[in-house]
Amino acid sequence: MNPEKNNVSILGVRVNDVTYQQVLAHIESWIESGDTHQIATVNVEFIMEARRNPAFQRVLAQASLCVPDGIGVVWAARRQGRPVRQRVAGIDLVEKIAARAAQRGWRIYFLGAAPGVAERAATVLSQRYPDLKVAGCYAGSPRAEEQDEIAGWVRAARPDVLLVAFGAPKQDLWIARNRPAPARRWQWA
Repeated sequence: MNPEKNNVSILGVRVNDVTYQQVLAHIESWIESGDTHQIATVNVEFIMEARRNPAFQRVLAQASLCVPDGIGVVWAARRQGRPVRQRVAGIDLVEKIAARAAQRGWRIYFLGAAPGVAERAATVLSQRYPDLKVAGCYAGSPRAEEQDEIAGWVRAARPDVLLVAFGAPKQDLWIARNRPAPARRWQWA
């Protein structure tokens, strides 16, 4: 399964035609191989921001997967005659990743959002999936002066999957700047 094979370009932003199951298969493969990868959940706001922000455009171009998160992306692909098979909404993908992580023993780190939100998400998902291994939670910040310290805490926790909720484009730029070497892996944004 090659994520580069089935793409559509919407105003210069690549969107992969993948299903939830394919995304989970990619994540599983990446974790097994120890590679680092970044997944972007592309919606119309991402595309418009990428047109204004060359750094964000580069991050999206370099992401391992750009999934069709927003219905506007799904419609735009269909309008181009290149329909995607499924909308892969980020919030639903998190749920599916948590379920698979509980089955496979993957460790998830929750980073970002308002204070208490990451912890609440971890608690709710742990209640739904009792075997879920939470590597850590931190409200965090995408600010440059905190970046090294936060990235160090995340690396020390050794997650298999890192979920970042700083909002776009901050989360995607943060992940791109702080992705570890292949010896330790983070998946998704």
